[in-house]
Amino acid sequence: MPLPYPTNILPNGDLNDPFSIVASAEADYRETANLLACSQVAVYPIDARGFVSSPLHAASSPQKGYAGNPHTFAHDEAQFEQELFSEHSTMSQMAEDTGGRAFMDIDGLTTAVAQAIESGSNYYTLTYVPSEKNWNGHYRKIEVAVAQPGVKLEYRRGYYADDPQARPHSGVQPNAESAADPATGRDTPMSLAPMRGGPTPTEILLKERVLPASTATEENIAEGNDLNPAAKSAAKGPYRRYIVDLEADPGAINFTATSDGNYTFTIDCVTFVYDRDGMPIDRVGRIVRAMLTKAKYLAILHSGVPFHQEISVPARGEFYLRTAVQDLTSGRVGAVEVPVAAVAGLAPRSAPQNR
Repeated sequence: MPLPYPTNILPNGDLNDPFSIVASAEADYRETANLLACSQVAVYPIDARGFVSSPLHAASSPQKGYAGNPHTFAHDEAQFEQELFSEHSTMSQMAEDTGGRAFMDIDGLTTAVAQAIESGSNYYTLTYVPSEKNWNGHYRKIEVAVAQPGVKLEYRRGYYADDPQARPHSGVQPNAESAADPATGRDTPMSLAPMRGGPTPTEILLKERVLPASTATEENIAEGNDLNPAAKSAAKGPYRRYIVDLEADPGAINFTATSDGNYTFTIDCVTFVYDRDGMPIDRVGRIVRAMLTKAKYLAILHSGVPFHQEISVPARGEFYLRTAVQDLTSGRVGAVEVPVAAVAGLAPRSAPQNR
């Protein structure tokens, strides 16, 4: 993975105002770590540079500027060490907070990747409910111990005691219909799953095909689409229409047998268009309540549960499609994200008949 940014930017003594650049990404980091942990995603960051040494000691590094000024050399060396420490600290913290392991100063990238895959493929799931209900936002440690000596455990070392009833304080809420539970005000899995750049839930595995409907652009959006009024500057025509054909893993869908031999299911399926900054531009979605004959049910078990949507994307700019599906009976969620640029050049096709 790319080197992570430092969570804190410290004062720079080279500037007239050393504290003018001070910043902290702690809130964003905390929310990201919580989302990853709640999605059961353990992060294994790898510094692909291997063993990192100061470039100032390299034979190819010009040393003339340091010959008569050892203080400059010491300053540059200290700056390098500080940046490296910040990068590695973020890697270690993310790994520890999600139950993974950081690989730094390694002598083999292949070995590190193999170890990460091996560690992530073998695990136990342990849960508990905190008895302390004082949600003060402080970090609370978690400790798991085993009686067997010499065993080192890798697990999430703690959590932030944020109020579970509180709404996230960063990120874009994609749509009022699926944003929060009206009874509690809390976010639901289906409000978080469509958010661009968030962890991708895999409780329902999805197979998606996105193709342009045609090579032409349109001034009006596709039927059933809902433009975001807060994104007026980005949501201007012309638009290009895309066809989203989706198949959901039937093994993750709850089918209910009826007394007359049929089968029913209820699915919520929504697709969003986001700009490069994560602002929702357009959406289309509906709740599908279907009744299947036994023959259709058996066919779907082999082919997948199909969905068809059409969505309009501004013809100019960088955009992303994010589709989320939830089985409203079991609560399982799945999502998939596709850059529009990856499908914009594909051969268009006409919309199929609704299935």
